[in-house]
Amino acid sequence: MRKNIYRFLSVFWLIHVMVLISCGMPATSFTNPSEAPSNSVADSCIPPLYGDFSYPISSESVDMKYPGINMSVLPPAPWDIEVSLPEIPGIESTEYSSIEMLQARSLNDAIEIWVRVSVGFEEQAYFLVYRTDTEEWKLIPERINLLIVDKDGTLWGSYDSKPVPSNDSMIKKFNEQTNTFEKTSARMPISPQQGQENNYYGQTLLDNNGIFWMLIPEQGIYKFNPITSDLKKVFDLSFHFRSAKIDSNGIIYLLVYNEFTKDGGFEIQSLLYRYDTNTGDSNNQNLRYLLEPYPLPAKNLFLDSRGRIWLDSIAYRDEAGIWRQIQRSPLFVSPIREVYSDYRYKTAEVVLESSDKRLWFLHLNNGMIFLNPDKGEWCWFTTYQSNIVEDVDHNLWMIADGKLYKYPLQP
Repeated sequence: MRKNIYRFLSVFWLIHVMVLISCGMPATSFTNPSEAPSNSVADSCIPPLYGDFSYPISSESVDMKYPGINMSVLPPAPWDIEVSLPEIPGIESTEYSSIEMLQARSLNDAIEIWVRVSVGFEEQAYFLVYRTDTEEWKLIPERINLLIVDKDGTLWGSYDSKPVPSNDSMIKKFNEQTNTFEKTSARMPISPQQGQENNYYGQTLLDNNGIFWMLIPEQGIYKFNPITSDLKKVFDLSFHFRSAKIDSNGIIYLLVYNEFTKDGGFEIQSLLYRYDTNTGDSNNQNLRYLLEPYPLPAKNLFLDSRGRIWLDSIAYRDEAGIWRQIQRSPLFVSPIREVYSDYRYKTAEVVLESSDKRLWFLHLNNGMIFLNPDKGEWCWFTTYQSNIVEDVDHNLWMIADGKLYKYPLQP
């Protein structure tokens, strides 16, 4: 009898492990399971690309298809092609250096989709703007690469870690009549050094009160009121940072990651800074010894609607302020064999929380992957390298293979 019980428990444990492996290891428990949505999205994941959980490796095979490298798999239904990208006069699509989805804006009972196209080494940039009511594109030449929509629907543009000419504005307001971004009084608060034509600054953030915050490395954090045109320094900022976000309470978070040599040794600095725009208080937390030694968060942080702070696919801080390490999903293993190493895990960048509470990640090689935090389930969605945006009607938009795709979220 006892042997039968042991045999049953062993078989049950083995089946459980096999299910976890086949679906990708779940993340650490996030919330109360009772909050999980009733509709499952597991059937929307990409099926096994090789018809099985493995594929043959042969030294004589020269046509091996690697997903995300030379094998392209579109998302499953209900993604639908909305329209193809338009031609830019005098420029071939093969000359594009990058294509980014930047914004989905509600305007006069229609949706405007803003796509940024960069061309060539000098990054000559264009906005391709599509309206769902007219089903037409318009072309706006502009180097701005960050778009912000305020609570009134007004569109603002910023350079976001790009060089800002000394006579230009750090943030510009979009003129609906002229289809141009106009200068504001938010000019760079420092003069360029002699012989230096451009100044660099980090990022522009918008809080819930309509106030812009300009983050300038090695200078400070500046507050800009677009109504009064007042610009003033609030915090000192003596360093460079990788990513910045502001939450609904007016707290600014900065992710700092540096690699340097000190006393003949190699040092790594990984810090999360916190600036309270209401009280003027600031502090920081060392992430190096809090998280696993590798990989440390080095690129991006993200704030979701529940107040959690995500460090890409590495870790997150929950609503109670507890840091949680995220278990590494097999979906983040790169299919590319690195020099002097085997296949490697690569960190994916979190880019969006959709209204159905899914988190969407971009992987350098594998494409787009989403996480259902309530269930702790990962899903490989497409091999295309495309960020996504969501409109007010709860449709997701993405670019793949030169076409604009639309995906209605389930209510």
